[in-house]
Amino acid sequence: MIQRFVITGGPATGKSSIIECFQQLGYLCFEEISREIIQEQKIQTSAKKFDFESVVFQERKTQYLAATKLHFYDRSMLDGLAYMKLQDIPIPKYMLTDLRIHRYESKVFIAPAWEEIYHQDSERLESFEEAIAIEKSLREIYLFFGYELVEIPLITVEERVRFILSNI
Repeated sequence: MIQRFVITGGPATGKSSIIECFQQLGYLCFEEISREIIQEQKIQTSAKKFDFESVVFQERKTQYLAATKLHFYDRSMLDGLAYMKLQDIPIPKYMLTDLRIHRYESKVFIAPAWEEIYHQDSERLESFEEAIAIEKSLREIYLFFGYELVEIPLITVEERVRFILSNI
């Protein structure tokens, strides 16, 4: 049986650290792919265009289709819609159709904004205020598509992983 558990949240909330910990424990994971695309497209602003979001969506769909059993995802196809919504980028029908057909597990784990660990870098260009807005948009998108959001507590990475495992 294929199970697809999503770890979502705004930028710099510890999602990738959680995924790395799952990988060290032997779980199959799909890593965040936005950073690589940001580098390839030489993006230097927090505002992304549709071309970027479209490529990210397709890569995340490829990750979705590649699952063979239990997998954890650092973000999902839905995340791009939250970013598009914030920037008033129209969401094409094919994306909405794909999201209705390709469902993840109903429980989605969301890492809340955490100012103590927040930092910007060459690919994470959003301010902390933008990160909070992104989190709000993510919550709205996931709820709109009928997912149950489970907030990950602000505790150590290992404790966060144990929390997630105890809730699946």
